Amino acid sequence: MYRVETASRRVEREIAALPHGVRERLIQGIRNLGEDPRPRGVRKVRGEMRGAWRIRAGDYRVIYDVDDDHRLGVILAVLLRHLLFVGHSRLGSIII
Repeated sequence: MYRVETASRRVEREIAALPHGVRERLIQGIRNLGEDPRPRGVRKVRGEMRGAWRIRAGDYRVIYDVDDDHRLGVILAVLLRHLLFVGHSRLGSIII
């Protein structure tokens, strides 16, 4: 079992601001990362966030990192899919 946490309060506020249905689906996906941090359908992120992972939750993408030594998953960002393209992300250049 992995512990899953957010990288910052900003990420927590972004999740809390989502519409209820979207938020619940997203939270369930994040909880599932505790059991399997690399579930079916997970993708590696390329670009400046190389090494991070992303999962889908509807139109949103959860960007996270996994520390296998400490059995820890860290949620780095929750973004709308179209914001992940190069030059449009607050996280720098990301290629999905």
